[in-house]
Amino acid sequence: MMNLLHNVKSIGLNVTEVDKLTGPVIGRPKSATFRTADVVGLDTLVHVANGVHASGVEDEQFKGTFVLPDYINMMMENKWLGSKTEQGFYKKVKNTDGKSEIHGLNLDSYQYENQGKANFATLELTKNIDKPIDRFKVLIGGKDKAGELYRKSLGALFAYVSHKIPEISDELYKVDDAMKAGQDKERQKNEGQAYANDVIPKARGEASRMLQDAEGYRSKVVATAEGNAARFKQVLAEYQKAPAVTRDRMYLETMQQIFTSTTKLMIDAKNAGNMMYLPLDKIVGSEANSTRTPAPVVNAAPIEVPTVEVRASKDSRARDSREREGR
Repeated sequence: MMNLLHNVKSIGLNVTEVDKLTGPVIGRPKSATFRTADVVGLDTLVHVANGVHASGVEDEQFKGTFVLPDYINMMMENKWLGSKTEQGFYKKVKNTDGKSEIHGLNLDSYQYENQGKANFATLELTKNIDKPIDRFKVLIGGKDKAGELYRKSLGALFAYVSHKIPEISDELYKVDDAMKAGQDKERQKNEGQAYANDVIPKARGEASRMLQDAEGYRSKVVATAEGNAARFKQVLAEYQKAPAVTRDRMYLETMQQIFTSTTKLMIDAKNAGNMMYLPLDKIVGSEANSTRTPAPVVNAAPIEVPTVEVRASKDSRARDSREREGR
């Protein structure tokens, strides 16, 4: 960036044109160069540049790169530090119609002016190239001021980087591997965060649903138990008043419930050896059919109820008789 600050005036570009050339077209943020300096603060940029220059770690061939241009010093004297002072390389002003406009700083006159839209023939050649990395071949080969800026700034950058590589690694490709590893780390962190953002709400929702189901089941069981206990107390009170009547009523109600859902009945007459079998479902079904569809009257023999003769030993009949008499 420092090399670019030195080249902007020698090439004859304004701040708007530089930001147009050093923004998204080469894969950088829209704030590009000078707008980024305004956001960060010109005082921060000056502090870093002066610190590097005063450290003495740079070779003589690169020391001059960190010497601040005259227009930077002038801006520092006037406290044009960027967004924090509401003016830096850019300033918001009112036009004749009262509308706000963003004016750029003229680095020669130090006046803010409407610098219009930046247009370069070199940029027109890259409109159909989607990937920034594929655009560089066209950008560096440009025949206008844009191509000149790219050649000077990127050439100086690559020279500085090549000089610094031995301080970092013995092999050039290891620097790329380290950068890729850092990018992979960020990508994996982002993927992990995205997975957590997807799974955690689902887990919380499932846990909430399970808690609601458990609470509903608990309420149902408690209500059922309380109802059964209340009915038992009512029956107990009635039983204490009239044990025999309550017992018979409970027996009749129970048998009524049983026979309501019974389709077959077997009757064993007392003191008899025969057992009667009544298919109630067939009898009820035949009566229902005769009710729905009246049939012509015919002389039919009466329906005989089938009987099954059960031969039982005297001991078994005597035991059954005693059990019935006991009941």
